[in-house]
Amino acid sequence: RVPESDYEQLQHFISNSPWDGVAVMDAVAEKVQETLSIALADGTRPTNGLLLDESGWEKSGKKSVGVAYQYIGQVGKVDNGQVGVFAALCNGEQVGLVQGRLYLPQEWVDDKERCTKAGIPAAEQIYRTKPQLAIEIIQTLPGKVMYEWVGGDSIYGNSPVLRQYLKAQKKTFVLDVGE
Repeated sequence: RVPESDYEQLQHFISNSPWDGVAVMDAVAEKVQETLSIALADGTRPTNGLLLDESGWEKSGKKSVGVAYQYIGQVGKVDNGQVGVFAALCNGEQVGLVQGRLYLPQEWVDDKERCTKAGIPAAEQIYRTKPQLAIEIIQTLPGKVMYEWVGGDSIYGNSPVLRQYLKAQKKTFVLDVGE
């Protein structure tokens, strides 16, 4: 919700205008980095971590990109909705979103006509797990975004691919590992 905005103008801006969403998110990420790196009162700089997590929204219908019957953490159950994978920079006192990717369920990428009709670029019409999306997020963070460790829940900790990637990048990580 955006106060005092016109729904149709906002929808046009998000869906049809030629703005570069990646450039906007990169600028936000750099601003978050700058804000979280301000020296503390004692002159020290805080240690930043990168938190990986997903969030979902209930959504009815079948036309909105990525809508499917899937686990929606916000409501704590499987329901119809959209899910995104996000990265947030934190320093123990503050946190700010620095990147995100929409999760496309297998049923979406298997239906190329549906993807094309919804405006998903052909290069994005491939299935990626949430940990694979997390790796993409890490790989595409602007170079000015710095963090000393990576944290996440068991969706990420149970992924050998993500853990191996972080080890290869010499990143310290704290990831929950479930059964």
